[in-house]
Amino acid sequence: MAYKNHQDNLRYGREYYKKNRLIMLENNRKHYKENRERSLSRIRKSKYGISLEEYKKMIRNQKNKCAVCFTKLIGDRNRHVDHNHKTNKVRGLLCKKCNLALGLLNEDLKIIQGLIKYLRKYEH
Repeated sequence: MAYKNHQDNLRYGREYYKKNRLIMLENNRKHYKENRERSLSRIRKSKYGISLEEYKKMIRNQKNKCAVCFTKLIGDRNRHVDHNHKTNKVRGLLCKKCNLALGLLNEDLKIIQGLIKYLRKYEH
């Protein structure tokens, strides 16, 4: 139902959501499940600015391996688009572990180099 007054329209939407929240969530889950590839493609496009074709090209160029540890990337849950958080420029595809590590280290080269130096010190 459309209202002439924008505030009434917003109020109606909020009330409708409260009454039908569970049904709407279930419908969203069902739609996502039925249209998974399309949904993921739309998310990648909006978050990183890359199309499905560009994403598939990245997979081929990296031979479906993590750009850091070179383990095979199996499925979308273990395949993460790595990007610079300041420029939003896509760098490559990483496995879940490497993506988490990079994020936990704040993509800070000084910390990463310090960690390498530390590991080398106790290597033997």
